[in-house]
Amino acid sequence: MNCIIIYSTFSSRELAEKTARTLLEEQLVAGANIVQAESLFRWQGKIEQRPEWAVFFQAERNFYKRIESRIKQLHSDKVPQIVMWRMKDGYVPFLNWIIDETSRPVLKRERREKGKEFRKKKTELLKGKIKES
Repeated sequence: MNCIIIYSTFSSRELAEKTARTLLEEQLVAGANIVQAESLFRWQGKIEQRPEWAVFFQAERNFYKRIESRIKQLHSDKVPQIVMWRMKDGYVPFLNWIIDETSRPVLKRERREKGKEFRKKKTELLKGKIKES
């Protein structure tokens, strides 16, 4: 299986939930576990400490760049923590669930959208609205 875990932290529960729901609605992730955490880190030469909300997203490997991009768009930090781990092994029905909830629906939707685009261009060509390239 080609499944991954993406880990990111957020400054509030609301932002963590909003990001998780967005990625779930877009079918880029199959699930998300949200956990309260206390973080210590160096930022601009100082040690910082703050409460955060950690999210573990379950996803298909091929969507990592899309997920990273969406997290960056939704995140409040200048340099958000976004880390990906590949699942070397796991309970096969769980891994299949990740694929069933992400890859298959997204690929089906993308094929459908490409088909609509093709039909629209074909119709325009037949009506003489655009010239053949």
